Parts: sequence; structure tokens; C-alpha cells
Amino acid sequence: MSAPDTNVKTQETRHRPALAGIKLSLAVAAALFLGWFGWVVISGDAPEGAEVQVQPGVGTVEAD
Repeated sequence: MSAPDTNVKTQETRHRPALAGIKLSLAVAAALFLGWFGWVVISGDAPEGAEVQVQPGVGTVEAD
């Protein structure tokens, strides 16, 4: 059942702090996620190279 007398403007005014809190928490969660994602990308394990390096254009192989 719905409420018989609803005033959308009054309800919007009454719920403004709660809606602001929800928006703030979503912004904090997004910032934390982006920070975590950036940290994972920056601190990831990068490949260091092959055991055998090939000189481009020369056709010779050097062993490390």
C-alpha cells in the first residue's frame, strides 16, 4: 500500500543528508578502488627479458 499523502519536495528535503552520505560513500569507494587499481598496475611484476638476447638486424645470438 502507498502512503495517502505524499509530498515529494518535503521528502526530498528530509532525506537530503542521507542521500549526501550515500553519494559521499560511493565517491570514497570509487577513490579507494582507483587507488588500489593504480597501485596494482604500478607494482606489478614486469618481465625482465629472455635468457637469450637476439641482436636486431645482425642475426647473432648473445647469451647472458
